[in-house]
Amino acid sequence: MSLSKDNVEQILLSELKSLGLDDGKIKQITSGSDIYSDSGLLDSACLVSLIAGLCERIEDEAAQEFDLFSCMDGNFLSHFKNMNTLTDYLVGSLNYA
Repeated sequence: MSLSKDNVEQILLSELKSLGLDDGKIKQITSGSDIYSDSGLLDSACLVSLIAGLCERIEDEAAQEFDLFSCMDGNFLSHFKNMNTLTDYLVGSLNYA
């Protein structure tokens, strides 16, 4: 089963909330602020938790194996820059999983 970009965005927002981000930070992210970068809202520990949470939720929702940790390459972290780059990356990765 494939997930739409809207489904993936909802999963992402839910996972960000589960990390303890307040509504102000969530609004910044939905408005285009960086999720993970030099000026991003998440530190590296939160990023690892986000990746693990996304994998688990997407596997449950899509009913297929989905392991972002196995996709790490030199460009991996650039996909986590903002909500648009991340959701596009996740939807694209699901299509190839």
